[in-house]
This record gives sequence, C-alpha cells and structure tokens, in this order.
Amino acid sequence: MSPIDLLLETKDLENLYTSIKLFQHIKQNGEILEFLENQIRRQITDEKCAELDDEIENIFNKLNFKSKKEAKEIGGNPVYEFDIAEIKAKLKTAIQNRKDVEIEYYSGSLQTFKKLRIRPDQISGTMLDAFDYKKGENVVFKLNRIKNITFTISLF
Repeated sequence: MSPIDLLLETKDLENLYTSIKLFQHIKQNGEILEFLENQIRRQITDEKCAELDDEIENIFNKLNFKSKKEAKEIGGNPVYEFDIAEIKAKLKTAIQNRKDVEIEYYSGSLQTFKKLRIRPDQISGTMLDAFDYKKGENVVFKLNRIKNITFTISLF
C-alpha cells in the first residue's frame, strides 16, 4: 500500500485537507505554527495529546519516516524529536518532588542545544511551563526539543 493510500484511508479527509492547506500557510510564517500549537495544547488534556501523538507516530511509521530520535530537516532547519513520554515522566517526578532540573534544550534561533536550569511548574500537552533561572522569568518549552533532563540537588 502506498503512503498516499494510507493517508486516504483516514476517516476524516476534510480535516486532513484543512491541515495540509494550513501547513502550506505555516511554511511561509513559522510563528503561526507555534501560536496555534500553544493555543490548542492548552485546551486538550495530556491524555488526548498523548493519544494524538501516538496516532501521528503510527502514521509516520507506516510511511517509513525516520525514527523519532533522529534529526529531520524541515525547510533546511534540523528538527529534533525525543521520547516525549520519558521526558514527561521525568518532569512529572521533578514537579511532584519540587526539584529543579537542568535540561538540554534545542534552540531554534541558535540552531544548537543549550543547557538550562529550570523549575518545572506544569505540563500541558507537549508544552512545559517552567521558571528559567537564566532569564529570571517563566517560559514555555516544547517537550520535543528537550534532549536530556538531569535532576539537580536544589529544591524549590
């Protein structure tokens, strides 16, 4: 079965078509994607996000795309995706135990990973609300850009 046949097998072709058209507009202005994702992720449950992420991963696997842990090129820029379930589990532990963590986070603007010490506050879908000690303010992080988490000694 071809990749096109797999996609056309989906039950909601109108949503798929709308998504494709939206993506074409997003390619022209990446800020739209980040805005929409933030708005949507705050309105659906973590469980639903995980369910949707699994469905999307299954589609990509059927289409023989690279594994989630490999870097992909989109518009000439590398996009890194790591095991969100593992990242979420570590962050939930940090939140429950009131621990600061150090993360390796992919910065799209710098095109590299940077280490940040943060105080995780809340996970919403695939987004993390946390206090960034370097910036001295609350920041929203994308979980799929977190490469590694290290627990620190300090408690908050």
